Amino acid sequence: MLETLFAYPRFLGTVTLRLIAAAALVVGLPLPLGVSAALVAVTSLLLARRSPYGTDGADQMTLIIFVAASLAEMIGTPRARELFLWFVAAQACLAYITAGVAKSVSPVWRDGRALPGILGTNSYGHRRIGQVLACHQRTAWILGWATIVLECVFPSALLGFQPLTYVLLAAMLSFHVAAAFLMRLNTFFWAFTATYPSILFCALRS
Repeated sequence: MLETLFAYPRFLGTVTLRLIAAAALVVGLPLPLGVSAALVAVTSLLLARRSPYGTDGADQMTLIIFVAASLAEMIGTPRARELFLWFVAAQACLAYITAGVAKSVSPVWRDGRALPGILGTNSYGHRRIGQVLACHQRTAWILGWATIVLECVFPSALLGFQPLTYVLLAAMLSFHVAAAFLMRLNTFFWAFTATYPSILFCALRS
């Protein structure tokens, strides 16, 4: 049955359904929020099952958000919706601090080789910037440690100190813009910045 569903061009119907559900969420088409979120979640699972290769943290974050949103809307109470916002905020903080800690124990990140190496690749590279950083190891070291520190301290955005929350969100937003431009990680921008309203909500409630 899955082979029948996944066959081309039949699978384009699933992609089209995903697009309609996403449009309903963005522009407010006459489709219940819970149904739209559930359709995006289910089609995300189908996409991952059909092509398990090449997915990344942005795909995982998107799936987590829409599955949680579907469950919250299924319950339909104010408490469930508030718990959903806290869950998304916590998930974002967990993702950032996990990435930061992983980088902090990596020798290539600690000595500044990571960014020139990444930007020198074909998949995630930007040849000119990669060459510049390779020639300026001190700058590469500073940028590498700035990334580590920013990711590790990001959970402090939930402490309730509003200036700190805004600074961290602005810094991480700039980080994602740079990653989208230099490394073509544009899906990370949308998946992770989608969690920022939840972080703001929780920070203001702290």
